[in-house]
Amino acid sequence: MAKVYNCTFSAIKEQLEDFGLDGQPVYQVALSRQSWDMGQAIFCNLNNTYKVFQKYFEHEIDIVDLTQYKKAFVFPGCPVSLPRLKEALREHKITVTSDFNKADCFITHDEYGQYHSDGESIRTNSMLFKAMNYEAMDISTSINLADRADEPNVDPNIQIVFDDKMAETYSRNSIDYDADLYESYVFTPLAVQIAYRIRHEQIPVIYAETCLNESANKRVLDNQLMDDMIRMIKEGSSEEQELVKKMLPAIDYRKKKHLIWNMAKEVSGYMYRFNRDKDMNYWIDKSNFNKYGRATAEDMIKYLEEEEYLDTESFRYLEPIVRKEIVISNRELYTFKVQVKEEYRKYLKPKI
Repeated sequence: MAKVYNCTFSAIKEQLEDFGLDGQPVYQVALSRQSWDMGQAIFCNLNNTYKVFQKYFEHEIDIVDLTQYKKAFVFPGCPVSLPRLKEALREHKITVTSDFNKADCFITHDEYGQYHSDGESIRTNSMLFKAMNYEAMDISTSINLADRADEPNVDPNIQIVFDDKMAETYSRNSIDYDADLYESYVFTPLAVQIAYRIRHEQIPVIYAETCLNESANKRVLDNQLMDDMIRMIKEGSSEEQELVKKMLPAIDYRKKKHLIWNMAKEVSGYMYRFNRDKDMNYWIDKSNFNKYGRATAEDMIKYLEEEEYLDTESFRYLEPIVRKEIVISNRELYTFKVQVKEEYRKYLKPKI
């Protein structure tokens, strides 16, 4: 059974009562396209309880000292590959456990729950999510589903949410629907159990991104490394491109953003080669790599200024590029003098 559907709600009555979820409507969710493997989830309108869970899952401890923890449980759906996360945690002598009850810290991320709508397949690693426009069917009364009532992982007394996984076997028009789930906040068994531990045992929550940034393997991009990466991405051998998959996610995108911008401009047309790599996709998203690839040098200066990252080094790198892009008409009759505006001249002064 998928990790988020690790038990039925009858096994965690105390936890449900603690959050006021007891008595809320329970539905079955298909966990597989090929078999009738079902998990249970609560679909309800308890927005405030949903926000409480979000706070538990997203509020990172103020001071992260990874050395004090021994076992970490990673929330399902993590956009960072497990090997990479394990490597970062291993530096602090933390092991990853698949049993959330054995963990003394939880590793969270931005994708522990996905928004689902309009009958699309509900991801089996979505731990807490909002669902819009679904329908539920009663297996005990639907003629076309009567033969499934005796399946070992199906409870004939609990309605089943119809999504695209179900649609691969049954036509939507051939099913009798008994409930419209227009807008629901969805709680899985794992979400309830983890929130309970956080509430009563004060288990700390740490972002996967924090773990990666605490790694000693992070590298700061410099001109030589940038040139090497550009060459390998554009025309490197298959071995070199495999090496890129390890090198690029290790670059600290919080630093030398002007060099990351230049690399993005050079290789944006070649990055499709890495679309299937989880860690590359994560780094590209977090670093704004694609956004940088569409930005001019002037755009980048303004962006860095707004984000308070603009400094002498980045300005001196980008400003000459902007200067080359200045377009002046009527050169036959006039001469022009171009100067940096007063508010930007401070970035031309070398650091003392």
